[in-house]
Order: sequence, then C-alpha cells, then structure tokens
Amino acid sequence: MVLTRRQWTALSSISRLPNVELLTEIIDNVPAETHDLASICRVSKLLHALTLPFLNRDVVLVIYRARFVAFCSGLVENPTRGSAIRSFAIRGDTCASYLSVPALYPKLHLLYFPGLLTCKLSIIAIPSSYYTPSKQFLSRHKTLTSLFFHLGAEPSVPIPAISLPKLRHLEGPSHIFKDVVSQNISAMRVFWSDRSGIPSADLIDETVSRLKELTNPTAPFISYQDLVRMRETDCVAVLISLSHHMQHTTSLCVRAEDMKRIISLVSRLPRFSRLEYIALECEFRHSTAKTLAKG
Repeated sequence: MVLTRRQWTALSSISRLPNVELLTEIIDNVPAETHDLASICRVSKLLHALTLPFLNRDVVLVIYRARFVAFCSGLVENPTRGSAIRSFAIRGDTCASYLSVPALYPKLHLLYFPGLLTCKLSIIAIPSSYYTPSKQFLSRHKTLTSLFFHLGAEPSVPIPAISLPKLRHLEGPSHIFKDVVSQNISAMRVFWSDRSGIPSADLIDETVSRLKELTNPTAPFISYQDLVRMRETDCVAVLISLSHHMQHTTSLCVRAEDMKRIISLVSRLPRFSRLEYIALECEFRHSTAKTLAKG
C-alpha cells in the first residue's frame, strides 16, 4: 500500500499517543493471517516494539524452505526473539525434507521459547535418528499444554521420556505415548496405524495402559482413536482395551475407512460407564451421534 504524505504524517503521530494499552488492544485485534502486522511494524519504533510480540506469536515453518534455517539461526543468535512465541509448528513431508533436516536439527535443540504453549512437529519423511534433537527441544519447554508429535518411524534405540507436567492435549502415532511423562492430559488423538506398522494385540493393551498413566482418572477425558488401515479384530482390541483401562472417558471419537466398518465397530462397542458423547468418522465422510451413558 502506498501512503500519501498526509497519511504518513497521521500514522507517524500515533507514536506520540500516551495510551500504550489502547494501541496494544488495537494491534491485538489485527487478523494474524494478513500482512497488516508486518506493515504496522515498519511505521515507527514504538509500533515496532508493540507489534513484534503479536507478529511472532504463532510461527509455522516449512522445513524444506531456505528461510526455515535462517529463522532458526536468528533465534540462536538472539534468543530474546523467541519470548513472544506461543505456538510453534514445523511441517515437512516428501523427500525434500531430507535436504534441510541435517542443517536444521543441529540447531533445533538450542531453541527456547519461554512462553510456548502449543507445538506441532510433523516431519514424516525423516530417519528415526532425528528423534533425539526433537525430544531435547520438547524437554526444554515445560510450559507446553498442547503437543502434536509425529516424526517418521519409531526410533530403534530407547530414548529418555519427555516430562511435560502442564500438557493437556496430545496427538501422535501410538508409539510416541510411551515417550511422554504427564498426569493431567484431558484429550488425546491416537493414530494406531502409521509408517512404523500396526501394533500387535499385546502391544495395543500395553499402549492403552500407558495412556491411562498420562491422565487423571477422576477428570473427564476426550479420546480420539484413528483406526484407519487396521484389521477389524485390532480395532475391536483397541476399543476393548480402552473400556478396561479408561472408564473415565466421557467423549469418544472413532475414525475408520468406511461406514460398513464403523457400523460393525459400533455393534461391538464395549461399555463405558461415564461415556456421554460418541463421534463416528469415516476417512472420506463423517457422521456423529450423541448418546447418554446409562449407569
């Protein structure tokens, strides 16, 4: 946008306004998905200082773009830039991820965002050896309340678990839940079938038992189970194990390939004593049903 001299003078006069709280409130209501925040940053030193925290509040990076490594390098050189970040996401799939990962990961574990609340690490096509710097990064952020963690295949060598005491929401493939330590998670989304394969019946029960350890049995719990590409017997094994170990489930969502599989699973759905809401979702279509649990 090109400003006239009068418009530029009017904008410059904002820097003399005494009410910083009012300016902050106005900036906070600027849509983050537009480029307006970046434009406001360049108006004056005052507006730059007020706008920068909002501009950096939600950061989404694509791993195979050059500016990804530049962003991480800048944060390592000047850690104070990360103080405003509340949500941090890394996306990357396809073989292009391999080209940037070696340059990125030596620096990832050095990043620290003191106010980070939400993190999404979704880099499918990378070797399992990169779990270590990813978990080092997560271990530094005890403030996390929401985490989506999906990094390729399960690591072949055991890695120390991540302690996240404030975590409330966790998503990822079934094998990552053993890598997290928490006690108050109130919502989970579990992908049972991924690139590392489908777990055996014994492993299913072991995993669900581990899920229970991450939750508070006296608090309401939301469970999302993604059963796409699993055999029906394994799907039933998941639901039976959930009914045995997680009776405190109040909301349950089940996702499968098609409606035929959904109907079959519902007919064999075990009893959950505290269940209030059931959502049934197909891979390409979805339907929901609400039911009241009966004693």
